Amino acid sequence: MVLEAPQLEAALRLTGQRLAQRGVEEKIRLYLVGGTAGLLSGLLSGTRSTGDVDVTDTEPSRAWEAIVQAAAEAAKELDLPETWLNNKCSMYAWYLPLGWKGRCVLARTYGPLEVWLLDRRDFIAAKIVSAPKRPQDFEDLLAVGPSEEELAFAEENLDRVERESPDPDQSFEDARAILDALRGET
Repeated sequence: MVLEAPQLEAALRLTGQRLAQRGVEEKIRLYLVGGTAGLLSGLLSGTRSTGDVDVTDTEPSRAWEAIVQAAAEAAKELDLPETWLNNKCSMYAWYLPLGWKGRCVLARTYGPLEVWLLDRRDFIAAKIVSAPKRPQDFEDLLAVGPSEEELAFAEENLDRVERESPDPDQSFEDARAILDALRGET
């Protein structure tokens, strides 16, 4: 299934409503990355779609199960895949630039649910790391059109990720080639 911006909005709104109906009053922060972050922030065109909503973190973390239940109810009502909202990408959060969470932008509030999105620089840096394995991410980068300053920020992050990689044999040369391509270098 392909999700477009209006469907994402409806699903997140309904999830927030379901949380409120359950009596949740505490604010819950949902940190989104990937295509959804790009769509909801306006970085990506409304014609772009995504297959799911990537949640990299939740505050408080204990709220995750309630979110999953509310999202499953929204999925049934809106005829979406049960896993439309998931945190599978959280294992890759270390690829994000240091301090990313503090730069996130509050995009929407649906009852107790607050939807936070990566800022532009962090979005670009994340896409550069993931683009070698996901061609759509390279297309997203072309659509965003990063500045040299943003590419320098992404390169600093790439340097850190390479230094801190738990796999000493992991190569980031493909990501560096993406940086070069975005800079117009061969």
